[in-house]
Amino acid sequence: DTLPVGLTYAGVTGPWSCIPGPVDTAGQVVSCTPAEDAGIIADASAPTLTMTVDVAADTTGEALVNTATAVSGTPDPDGASDTEP
Repeated sequence: DTLPVGLTYAGVTGPWSCIPGPVDTAGQVVSCTPAEDAGIIADASAPTLTMTVDVAADTTGEALVNTATAVSGTPDPDGASDTEP
């Protein structure tokens, strides 16, 4: 997930492990993978990932939109659902 400028990673809930990258002029890339004990089974949905972010104090009057993308080594029969705002 690339967080837009003005947002920085603060934490995550659920059975996920996230690694935030450095904050730069393009935003901040956060890479998340399910915890080894998440219990994901074939042909099932992954557990919900809820990410908490901090909003910069000087970010006012703007609409912040974040879009996350999911990738997998397993073929997805419905690739249209891989990107969600």
